[in-house]
Amino acid sequence: MDARPWLEQVRRELRRRKLPPKYVERFLSELSDHIFDSVEDPMSTDARDLHKAAHHLGTPREIATAAANEYRRGHFCRRHPVLMFVVLPIVVLPVAWAASLIVLLALAKAFGLVTGGAGIGGAVYRWAEVNAQVVMLAVLVLPLCISAALICRAASKSGVSWKWMLAACSILALIGGTAVANMVLPGVITHGNSSFGFGISAHPSYAQLLQFAVPLAICGWAIWRQTSQGRGQLAR
Repeated sequence: MDARPWLEQVRRELRRRKLPPKYVERFLSELSDHIFDSVEDPMSTDARDLHKAAHHLGTPREIATAAANEYRRGHFCRRHPVLMFVVLPIVVLPVAWAASLIVLLALAKAFGLVTGGAGIGGAVYRWAEVNAQVVMLAVLVLPLCISAALICRAASKSGVSWKWMLAACSILALIGGTAVANMVLPGVITHGNSSFGFGISAHPSYAQLLQFAVPLAICGWAIWRQTSQGRGQLAR
């Protein structure tokens, strides 16, 4: 008996359960090794009988169901998708923003840009004055990118439905699209100030549109990549 058709049946059953391609390939490799080890073992009752060796393991559907259950038990994301893909984005993004703002303020203080004084008029001050709004946009967008990428990676590795990935990134997009930040450096006779908040406008700024689009773009790429891997696996 050729074991390849039987292994292909197992592969199809694993794909139906939406398990990650890498996990499927690793599982099939281990399963194939186990079958051929049993067949080649002269002490085994299954020696030279692939059909008997495969039969002892169960039907492809039973094997795939057991593999899927074992995989899901080992992943927090699959056990608690609401917590991971609905609650976590709401918590993670503000924390990431706060960390970015703390780092920015620490750098501004280190270069003497917060209190003014000797730093005013220098090369660093002039650069910061020209690029202040770009820096603030980066402070908002980079945490969005990192949060969306990490969540999409967790979703792909755990094998959850792409709908959870889309839900998480949609939440990030909605929160990110309403965020507004501004920074004005202190001058010779003026005090600097910075602000951070949320606002909705009928005519959102280009920055807010970018903040809204970035998580969805990352999600779209992640879903496309996951789908492409699945098609590649199917082609094999």
